[in-house]
Amino acid sequence: GTFAKYVILPDKTWEKCFSKNENPTQEQIRPFMFAYLVADVRNALTRHQNYYKGKNILLIGGGLSSHIAVSLINRDIPDAKLFILEVDKKKVESIKNISTCPIDSYIIENDDLIKMKNVRLTKKNEPRKNWLIKDFESRMREHFEGEKCDFLVDFSSGESSALWFNPMILSPGTIC
Repeated sequence: GTFAKYVILPDKTWEKCFSKNENPTQEQIRPFMFAYLVADVRNALTRHQNYYKGKNILLIGGGLSSHIAVSLINRDIPDAKLFILEVDKKKVESIKNISTCPIDSYIIENDDLIKMKNVRLTKKNEPRKNWLIKDFESRMREHFEGEKCDFLVDFSSGESSALWFNPMILSPGTIC
């Protein structure tokens, strides 16, 4: 599976994690954790058969999983464009350093993130006109040359569907 294809762990690492009589240190367990993350991210990305057709990819969150995803996307879909929604500018800069794909981002303050999450659909299933959503959507569309995203991966550690479950951001048939 993904472990064997992308990460090979030394036997002693797995044995340390498995044995109930051991108390592994972070350094001993780190290769196992990275292998799990690579496998998990790889499985999330390729779960849908149209992953390889994604050209306008929106990533929510810029942590370790996003870094792994960008590395995989660089290899799998070299002509993709990436757009990241993140609160930490340093994480975005770190991703930009590893990306071979065109990449842009929307850095949002924590207070604004809470406001953005509170935007709900109206009775007509149209989003309320929130300047944060409009600004985010405008920047994303500019980067995607007038298009919406066609592949979205949410790597945030919280509930963020209110940010992207929005017809202003997703196109019909977007893979999430």
